[in-house]
Amino acid sequence: MKELKFIFKQMWDKDPFMYVIIVINAIINGLLPFIWILAPAYVIDNRDKGIEFFIPFFIALFVATSLMKFVNSFLTGNYRMRMNNIRYQLNRNIIEYSLNLSYAEQQDKKQKELIADAIRAVEYPFDGFGNIVLNMPTGFGQIISLIAYLWIFTAMPWYLVLYLIVLTIIIGRIMYKITFIYEDFWEKIDHTWEEVHQLNYELQNPISKLDILMYDMKKVFRKYYFSLTDIRYSEMYAADKKTFKIFIKSRIISLIRDIPIFYWMILSLSQGEISISRFYVLFTSVFAFMIMIDQFCNQAAFLVRDLKFFKYYFKILDFPTKSYKKMDLDCVNIEIKNLSFKYPSSDKYVLKNINLDLSNNKSIALVGENGAGKTTLALILAGLLEPTSGEILLNGKDINSYGIDKKDLVSAIFQDTLLLPYSIRENVAMNSNDCDLSEIYEKTGLDDIIAKYDKKDEQILLRTLDDKGIDLSGGQKQRLFLSRAINKKSAKILILDEPTAQLDAIAERDLYELYNEMTRDKSSIFISHRLASTKFCDKVVFLKNGEIIEEGTHEDLLMANGEYKELFEIQAKNYKEEAHA
Repeated sequence: MKELKFIFKQMWDKDPFMYVIIVINAIINGLLPFIWILAPAYVIDNRDKGIEFFIPFFIALFVATSLMKFVNSFLTGNYRMRMNNIRYQLNRNIIEYSLNLSYAEQQDKKQKELIADAIRAVEYPFDGFGNIVLNMPTGFGQIISLIAYLWIFTAMPWYLVLYLIVLTIIIGRIMYKITFIYEDFWEKIDHTWEEVHQLNYELQNPISKLDILMYDMKKVFRKYYFSLTDIRYSEMYAADKKTFKIFIKSRIISLIRDIPIFYWMILSLSQGEISISRFYVLFTSVFAFMIMIDQFCNQAAFLVRDLKFFKYYFKILDFPTKSYKKMDLDCVNIEIKNLSFKYPSSDKYVLKNINLDLSNNKSIALVGENGAGKTTLALILAGLLEPTSGEILLNGKDINSYGIDKKDLVSAIFQDTLLLPYSIRENVAMNSNDCDLSEIYEKTGLDDIIAKYDKKDEQILLRTLDDKGIDLSGGQKQRLFLSRAINKKSAKILILDEPTAQLDAIAERDLYELYNEMTRDKSSIFISHRLASTKFCDKVVFLKNGEIIEEGTHEDLLMANGEYKELFEIQAKNYKEEAHA
């Protein structure tokens, strides 16, 4: 199997000493049981000897077994640390894979599930890679035990040995199925796990709990929760029923196997063909052999399961890495021609035949009702989504022909932009941490905010990584986001997606003025559902159902008496009513 080959290679490349540990532990795990089988037989054979004989024997037995257990424990602990180190190294590939996914791929449910499965295959110590490597010494030890058992069984007739081996393997094969019964069970109920997890979250969420109590929704909650529980219980009952039948079948075959073997041993003992010590060794070894085979089959079942899991890790190894050219373009004129877009999982077009000119440092207000396609268009311009049809021209040529990363040309502040739990400086500088940000802080007014903190721009935000992290107000966040956007020196286009949605009127006005000042030397797109906020833009583009239905200056569109004017007057009326309320 390529998975096992890969694992062995990783261990050899990253920590070959693990193989030394596996061999030593395998020998100890494989032979230690036989000390406890053969030692009593030795005592029986020498029972006529005096106490002076047995004292050194028991001392030697105690020292030998204690030393072997100590070495085994020491090496096992060392082995786990080495295994975990490899796991953490393998996990870096998952991180790289995630970081190299496009925005569209990151939103894909299958990709999310693949990453989750790959993490489980590597990160979890008792699944996937961890479990395979962890059980290697035990597995090889069982092989050594098997050879030792067969050596002991040479005292038995060959046909009985064959009979014992065949039936024990049959029993082991039957027991092997149990693991997969429960694996099937977990797969069947996997689709309910997320729902149960969400309901548990709602049950513990104070806000949800408030509604449940306030509106007496206990009956509704029980309905959904218990229906899921019933599904899980019925599937568990079915799995347990199958398992019970397998146990019964295996016990019947065990009796068929054990009775002839036990009869031969009793007969041989009574006829003096084997000694009491030999009888003890055979009796103990036969039943230990049976248990070992069951364990071996369980190990094999878990190995198959874990290798099945590990295949998800393989899927992320060969991810394509894109290389882009670095170009310093003095002049950036962007033109959109006949652009349409639909998401891969849908037949409905979100954008239809969009034509837009972003040349000559124009500021464009992109407006329309929710669901009109504004943010989707912004994501395409930002290089996060690829158009389904049409083209984007850079200085008159297809932008893809340049071989550049389109994201380098754009800075964007989206409505769901989040602070990162790092320092203020890191949140602004991002991948250019060695630059001087003082001028940017001053331009955006972020310097007044930073001055309040002892650590200045090294102050950690949020409390995710640091209990002493701080929160920012809506206006402060927007100043930080704007600082981040204008610090991106390669960007020639600035996209602002509902940047004032969470602000009060005064903070909104202040930021409009700031945005207007910051975007004078570059093309900009301002997305908003508040039409009054678009007055400072050179051009207004009105989107409806993914199409441009009106465009022009704010004044031109008001004079046109179209849908823009109608929507503007409705909003203006609402603002007046709110002001007089």
